[in-house]
Amino acid sequence: MSITILTPTDLNNIRSNLSGDYILGANIDLAGYANWEPIGTVSDPFVGKLDGSIYEVSNLTIVRSTSDNIGLFGVCQFNILVNNPNLKNVKLTGTSVVGKDYVGALAGKIITTQKISPAFDLVVNCSSAGSVNGASNVGGLVGLVDGPDEDVFDEYAPLTGRLSECYSLAAVTGSGSNIGGLVGQTQNIKFYRSHAAGTVDGGNVVGGLVGLLGGNGLTEFCYAIGDVSGARVAGGLVGAAPSRTYNLKSYAEGNVIGTEEYSEPEIWNTSALGIGGLIGYALLEGIDRCYALGNVTGIHRVGGLIGSGQGGGYRSPNIVNSFSQGNVSGTSQIGGLIGYAFPSYLDLKNLYCTGSVTGSKKGAIIGYRGAPYFPEDPIGTITYHTPAFFNSDVNTASINNGGEGKTAAELGLESTFEDDWTSWDYYWVIDVDESDYPILKDFYDPVGIVISAIRGWIDPDDSNNDQGLVVAYVNDGAVYYRALVGGTWAVAVQVTELSTPANTVSLFRTNDGRIGFIADVNGRLYWAITEPYGMTIAHTKDLTINGNYPNVLQLTDGTVKLYYTSPVGMVVEVGANFDGDWDAVQFGLVRPYASDSNVSRLKVKNFDKLYLLWRSRGQHRLAQREDVEEVSESFFVPSGSITLQAGTPVVSVSLELDDSDVLGGGA
Repeated sequence: MSITILTPTDLNNIRSNLSGDYILGANIDLAGYANWEPIGTVSDPFVGKLDGSIYEVSNLTIVRSTSDNIGLFGVCQFNILVNNPNLKNVKLTGTSVVGKDYVGALAGKIITTQKISPAFDLVVNCSSAGSVNGASNVGGLVGLVDGPDEDVFDEYAPLTGRLSECYSLAAVTGSGSNIGGLVGQTQNIKFYRSHAAGTVDGGNVVGGLVGLLGGNGLTEFCYAIGDVSGARVAGGLVGAAPSRTYNLKSYAEGNVIGTEEYSEPEIWNTSALGIGGLIGYALLEGIDRCYALGNVTGIHRVGGLIGSGQGGGYRSPNIVNSFSQGNVSGTSQIGGLIGYAFPSYLDLKNLYCTGSVTGSKKGAIIGYRGAPYFPEDPIGTITYHTPAFFNSDVNTASINNGGEGKTAAELGLESTFEDDWTSWDYYWVIDVDESDYPILKDFYDPVGIVISAIRGWIDPDDSNNDQGLVVAYVNDGAVYYRALVGGTWAVAVQVTELSTPANTVSLFRTNDGRIGFIADVNGRLYWAITEPYGMTIAHTKDLTINGNYPNVLQLTDGTVKLYYTSPVGMVVEVGANFDGDWDAVQFGLVRPYASDSNVSRLKVKNFDKLYLLWRSRGQHRLAQREDVEEVSESFFVPSGSITLQAGTPVVSVSLELDDSDVLGGGA
């Protein structure tokens, strides 16, 4: 049975039983600990479990600049399969952590020698926010995650541990090597649906998500959006991946800067330098459906996607369905996609870049090709399975190492790609409302038109029938509604009580005959609620919550639930007790869902169960919760139609059907 932690003292006392199974039962504020002592050491590590549940740990402060293994936990050793995941739902906010080596907000070092296929979860849905500082092996969440040694690599079932659905918003600084926005260094570890959003500033081997992705490492559905700065090896997602690793459906959006002045290395010195939009230095074994958007600047070996790489041949193609869109600049060995390549067998397929390339020894796609002794006698092969396109309007670099120039206008046409790129329709789409260039379908989230519609209440005394079928929408930043009353659509009415510019709006019904409008105004949530059985606004409120795509349910148990997507794109629930006063509602604890990142188009519906539907990465996802009381509703959608006047942009329109419509029982 789990041991419940209710106070900071309870949390501190974990160190007296390092094999316990713990769960938070309240928010824990560590402000009373001026210099927290990490739990677990090299000789006596934490081997138990901690579930943060719906609560958070705030104000973790550690100032130990000469000590190693620094974090909420110092050293964790997780080898017992029955305990996995060992760390779950641990949310750290307001952290200020300073150490030397192996430093992270959650843990300085996590180790496992456990082997099982497929990958098992070590850490799930854990996060950090604040700042983390150290020397080497420094990460926003964990300094080092060290998995079991493996000789065989299989990206689909690696015999490794996994970090799933974790994120860090922390600003990370390290003066030494292996500095990452989420983790400083990993060995034989997989990252799944995890991300980092803070800036990362380090010495050498610096990455927006992970500094050194070692062993049989893998990233899948991961991203980093903060700017990255490092000395000689730095990448927007991964600093260095020197072993056989795989990067799948992952991306980086931040700018990447290489800062150290360094003489141009010998051509056979492959890993000395590398500044890349996605990866600084890589063994070129597997990059599939990845991209980088930031500008990349360095001294030598600078690339829009990869700074420097060698090898290839484990799989074919090695780099496929990927692109970069930032400008690339440096002194020498500069490429639109790869700055420096030292190939054994490198097979490229379905690639493009759109930025300018500035420097010497530059190439439109690959800047410079290495060889063991003489540039004119290269080893290995570089094969373009399909043409690799570049923007000839701004990229005038050499095509000696491959590439086919197209104008920016041509790069925005499907006809440029559909005959030359394998499986074009399966992986790619062009939508001029989203981007001037092709978009990977795994990340495609069209700006749809979403109308919110709901049937209002009929006054039981039949004295006020203002609420028919109500349709709400956002037009040019303002919220409007139209009501179908007596079979006739009324004129559009602006809900002036809601601030502008609004991005999206949803409607909800209350149990006392009201209709509520809830909108996000530049990412902050507001609602406006009518009088009973009418359309006159009686209550307005700034909910003091930052989010998007809000939805509200009032339950029969006397609570109100608000669902929205957080600023980092995850589905969140907050609740409030309700005593009949809509102006007095105060939402409480945040409950995140392990939903994915970059969530959009969130909708919720309560029949006998709660359903959450959202869109993310080009797919619709449905989740179901059973611990919600039934709210009995009967809807009828009358015949008729409504036309919204064109001419101004409509950015939010959604049509909600009730269960009878879904099942075919509605009109």
